[in-house]
Amino acid sequence: MNDFSLSFGPFRLNPTRRVLSRDGKSVRLGSPALDLLIALVENGKELISKEDLLKRVWPDTFIEEANLRVHVAALRKLLGGEGTGDQYINTVAGRGYCFVAPVARVDEVVDPPVAASPVPDTAPGLPPSLTRVIGRAECVGAISNQLARRRFVTIIGPGGIGKTTVALAVAGKLVDSYAHKVCFVELAPLTEARSIHGALASVLGLATLGDQPLAALVAHLRSMSILIVLDNCEHMLDATAVLAEALLRGAPGVHLLATSRQPLRGEGEFLFHLPALAFPPPAERLSTAEALGFPAIELFAERAAASLDSFELDDGNVATVIEICRRLDGIPLAIELAAARVDLFGVEGLASRLNDCFSLLTKGRRTALPRHQTLRATLDWSFELLPEEEKRALARVAALAGEFTMEAAIALGSAGGKPAANIVDTITGLIEKSLVATDLSGNVVHYRLLSTTRAYALEKLTLSGEQASIALCHAAYFRDLARKAEVDWETVPASRWLQIYGRTIDDMRSAIDWALSAIEHHAIGFDIILATAPLWFQLSLMDEYRERLQGALDRLNQSADIDLQRKARLRIALGHAVWYALNDPDQMEDAFTRALAISEQIDDRSAQLQSLWGMWAVRRSRGQYRQALALATRYEAVAAAFGEPKFISLANRILSVNNHYLGHQDLARRLVEQVQSQAPQPVRSANNDFQLDRHVAMTSLMARISWLQGFPERAAASAREAIEAALETRHVLSLGYALCMAGCPVALWTGDLSEAKRCTDLLREYAARNGLYSTWGKCFEHIIRLQQGTEREALAANYIEARVDVSTISRLADLSAERLGAGLVADPWSEDALWSYPEVLRVDAELLLTKSTTGDKEAEAKLLRSLDISQSQSLLSFELRTAVDLARLWNRTGRRAKASSLLKSTYGKFTEGFATRDLSSASHLMAELA
Repeated sequence: MNDFSLSFGPFRLNPTRRVLSRDGKSVRLGSPALDLLIALVENGKELISKEDLLKRVWPDTFIEEANLRVHVAALRKLLGGEGTGDQYINTVAGRGYCFVAPVARVDEVVDPPVAASPVPDTAPGLPPSLTRVIGRAECVGAISNQLARRRFVTIIGPGGIGKTTVALAVAGKLVDSYAHKVCFVELAPLTEARSIHGALASVLGLATLGDQPLAALVAHLRSMSILIVLDNCEHMLDATAVLAEALLRGAPGVHLLATSRQPLRGEGEFLFHLPALAFPPPAERLSTAEALGFPAIELFAERAAASLDSFELDDGNVATVIEICRRLDGIPLAIELAAARVDLFGVEGLASRLNDCFSLLTKGRRTALPRHQTLRATLDWSFELLPEEEKRALARVAALAGEFTMEAAIALGSAGGKPAANIVDTITGLIEKSLVATDLSGNVVHYRLLSTTRAYALEKLTLSGEQASIALCHAAYFRDLARKAEVDWETVPASRWLQIYGRTIDDMRSAIDWALSAIEHHAIGFDIILATAPLWFQLSLMDEYRERLQGALDRLNQSADIDLQRKARLRIALGHAVWYALNDPDQMEDAFTRALAISEQIDDRSAQLQSLWGMWAVRRSRGQYRQALALATRYEAVAAAFGEPKFISLANRILSVNNHYLGHQDLARRLVEQVQSQAPQPVRSANNDFQLDRHVAMTSLMARISWLQGFPERAAASAREAIEAALETRHVLSLGYALCMAGCPVALWTGDLSEAKRCTDLLREYAARNGLYSTWGKCFEHIIRLQQGTEREALAANYIEARVDVSTISRLADLSAERLGAGLVADPWSEDALWSYPEVLRVDAELLLTKSTTGDKEAEAKLLRSLDISQSQSLLSFELRTAVDLARLWNRTGRRAKASSLLKSTYGKFTEGFATRDLSSASHLMAELA
């Protein structure tokens, strides 16, 4: 098909496919920024009014004009990145904008059509880069070579030297050299060394690390080929060094690239000292072209042109620019800050102010000046150039720990009653001066301060006397945002929810830390911790969440006036966090039992039900199904009195699970059908911070019941449905449940080894990240291996399969046929697990028969007992297996007719599944007995 692009400068824009490229490489732009660019370019050099642009880019939303200026400023900066002095977007004061660069139409033939989504020019796993890297090609090449040889390289240099920029360039260059690409871990927002494991786990997508986080990370990365970039390590050197050494020793395919202001001093570390950008030596007169051969001058010229459209480096100002760059020691951040003020003072004005500022800090040789002092001088000078409202806004937004939205900036900037529109204008001014960075890659623009700028601005906030009030404003804002996130979690799909709220985690941490540091603000901290439960779960930070909950409880207990409702909720959250982080039933039981006592004391029915659910889950995890049933019945009574439909539904869910495991399959089926007949959840996802998706859980249970009752085809279909539903939710816990409780066991029961392997592969890929399910995966893989081995190994597989349960899984995952045959295995089966008792008896009979013929009588007694229980509990599939074994025994002992009669009678009860392993085996035996 025919298509066309619009070409200008080094850029090419395809409006149809909505793709912008620069020098052949795609540029990532969010939808609003891309719409704005298309509108300007398609309009040629004709003026397009602000009103028309607002209608075109945001047709259904009221947007302040200042937001349009924000997008234009960011877009102008991106397009001005080539440093040629060309103009692209011109502002017509009071009227609008026009695109002034020459535009050429380029016809294209596209076959087939490509997707409309732009392809990012940054490698997956790396933050997007909106400006080109200047003067670092040699460094990037050298570091890349060292990484290939040494595996562990740390880029060393002072703040503002460009360590992160170079690290990202190296990672982008090497991304295709690693099978599992690269991942970028930003350590600057972290305040405690223990958080480093969680930060890496979150980037890697690990659901939890358990009580040995470092070992879990090594195990996950052991077979991977990946480059890990650890950025801004200087405030946690010891923890980073320990992590690096462990990864290098235990994961041979891992390469590490760190950035730090000082060495990590880890074993095998190669230090690369990043130099400043080169600038001309003193007393050397250079032409403009010669000066641009030095990257410090090139950087200044490019950034100055981005700040002031009319700026051009020429023979008249080049000497002054060289002097500025020399005085700034070639430090990229300092140069960028200086260049951002060309629009206010011009080159000569900049030079005079810089001289005045540096005279306060410089004594003697420039080379003796500490690097951080030079950077501080630049920041001092830059800050003093700002209008008072921009100074105040910069100091206030420094309280934001991570990426932030304009709404967050408005909340802090408008403290004290300043109109929101003025704050938008002020933030726009800071963006235009490159003091606030923008990220246009998503549908919502995000902003951030460079770490050095933020540190400097925080000092100014302290000196202003506003630190306490702004900290309170910050905490209150993020408390309200956390509450909104908690409400949205009930209805917004998980992936979309995480896009909206995932970036707030650093500010949630900061707000919690501040609020819990003073007793008068503890309530804010407690509320944020409780409301953010889904956030910690979704970001795989359960270990940190557990520690924060325990810390909150410690502070709450120190209060003279203890809020019992908050205490109960904190205990409940702690119980769930312990479950997913440590899988420690004793700690879980303690947390939920205490929560129940408190909730009964204050008559909080909702908290009572959540506590009872947790206590029920503990009993179930121990295989104590009779005790669990008592708690489920108690839960049902409280739920009925409370009258909330979601709790009544959950009562039926846990009762159905209990009755299934206690062997009451008919009742369990009725309860499942009752739950499934209820109205669906608002969103099919596990949008409950602590529990499984209802549809996944009930469909998984129905798969088990169906197979037990003699419907193998229905069972397989239900298992597939549960897995597909779990995959749709993208919720690792629900997927793990579907695979462990339905997919893997049903495939093994029906003899479908290919499906069993598919399910175990899925379990390893998606759910083994959770410690609760990794052992299940190992156990099922062990069963598959044994089933394909010798007769003795196949019998061991049957032994394990009959006893697989939540409480027994850890003892079965590596059970050997040799130990079983030698009688060295203590039977892990729980007497409460009556659902599998007939199969346990049958397999025990098989073991007796393999030892000697003298065990025939005892084996027959076990088989008859198995047959009787199977028939009384409507366990038709177990009944058939037992009938086959009895028929073989009776035939061998001269009771052929009796064997044939039993087998025909049992086989005749089936209506489906005749091609499955058990029915096929029974059919062949019937033919032999005929």
